[in-house]
Amino acid sequence: MNSVFDPSVRPARLGLTLLGGELNRSILVALARRPMSQHQLKAWLIVASATTLHRRLRELLDARAIERQEACEPGLRVQYELTPAGVALLGVLAVAARWLHRHPSRPLEPTSPVGWRAFAALVEAWDLGLIQAIAERPRSSEDLRGPRGDLSAHKVERELVRLSGAGILRRGRDPGGAVYHGLSDWGRLGIGVLAAAARWERAHVPRQATPVTVADATAGLIATLPLVRLPEETSGICAFTFEADPRQVPGPRAGAVWAEVGQGRLRSCGAGPAPRPPIAWAHGSIDSWFEALIDGRSSAVKTGGRPDLSICLRRLHARLYGGED
Repeated sequence: MNSVFDPSVRPARLGLTLLGGELNRSILVALARRPMSQHQLKAWLIVASATTLHRRLRELLDARAIERQEACEPGLRVQYELTPAGVALLGVLAVAARWLHRHPSRPLEPTSPVGWRAFAALVEAWDLGLIQAIAERPRSSEDLRGPRGDLSAHKVERELVRLSGAGILRRGRDPGGAVYHGLSDWGRLGIGVLAAAARWERAHVPRQATPVTVADATAGLIATLPLVRLPEETSGICAFTFEADPRQVPGPRAGAVWAEVGQGRLRSCGAGPAPRPPIAWAHGSIDSWFEALIDGRSSAVKTGGRPDLSICLRRLHARLYGGED
């Protein structure tokens, strides 16, 4: 299994990088209106440098988000237009915009530089493995340096200040007075953006997509399960299992997360086999979990026991993607 501190490229990185560029976002939104030539885009977007615009168009072409077509308008040779991948990437942009708007202290506008600095903080923390590590349990800054000191103390402290300032993390103290860092509810909702970008890669640029590892899927479930409540009469252990991405080599071929629930509320959760026989379970492939949580089709994942965990999946979809607070 990849360590959460593994510096290798993470799933969702391509989509998140494309959306992190202000000019890339503007190009996608402009082409959603109608096909345009490079000259028309330069005028429409008020871009001073044709070279910069050409580079961004090249990035989007390489990602198959846009394509060049022979122009239909008189006087134009070539126009750019969105591909199905580009339309889907705009869907990921909409997910990110909704997440920004749900900031706990003030709505962050998707056109605001402040909003996209918060987005950049989330992306950087995901790339460094900090989100995955903190999803498992609150961590001290020393914990987050990694088992081999992968990250410097300065780098960790800088990222923690940035994430706390953005509202993605919350600080607390253990009984001994030591400071720890955990995900805020808004930080947990940000997992929905990461999942949407990872699914976009898998669907539209599979050759460039980084496989979703068992560690990534485990961290995502542990991070988001606290966002939902089950029926009040629910008490016991619930098990959530998934088959690993077939392209993940090496690594375990399956993963599991358990959650202990009391009167419908999450009491604790963790990775690995359930500590006691579960009262309910849900199982599926990585893609079926994406379908259930992102698209809201809970039937994509097999469930059993009581309560029917499809209720949990529908509620989690509503929290992550339906705007329910």
